Amino acid sequence: MKLLILGNHTCGNRGDSAILRGLLDAINILNPHAEVDVISRYPVSSSWLLNRR
Repeated sequence: MKLLILGNHTCGNRGDSAILRGLLDAINILNPHAEVDVISRYPVSSSWLLNRR
């Protein structure tokens, strides 16, 4: 399964980051083999806060 998440995530708001991290954790629990891409208006901070590229 391939998923794409679009949003204004992590524009300096740790709450947004926590919600996104929770969503990614839930997806991983339900489907550990899912390929998830996140498109954010703030890709540098999203990558840093999520420890992902």
